[in-house]
Amino acid sequence: MIIYDSRALGWLKSNGFKPEDNSYASFRESWLRAFYEKEKEIKLSCVDLHTVKKYSHANTATDKEIQQLVTETWFHERVFDKYLWFYGSGG
Repeated sequence: MIIYDSRALGWLKSNGFKPEDNSYASFRESWLRAFYEKEKEIKLSCVDLHTVKKYSHANTATDKEIQQLVTETWFHERVFDKYLWFYGSGG
């Protein structure tokens, strides 16, 4: 589920993905357009996450378990959501 967040909205507006109106449906559409545009970069960023597992809460998981996890679409969406929150400005 995509969370309607003011920081994410701020990033979307600042980066050419402005929703048509204030509805969740319009926000979600803009969020997905931005996500699909950045999806390749997100996937690339996740590929080697297993190499830093000792610095995470997943430090007891196997490399194979982490590699499987980081290929999931929901994981990529969450990475993008965190990116939007971190770089967003509160719309």
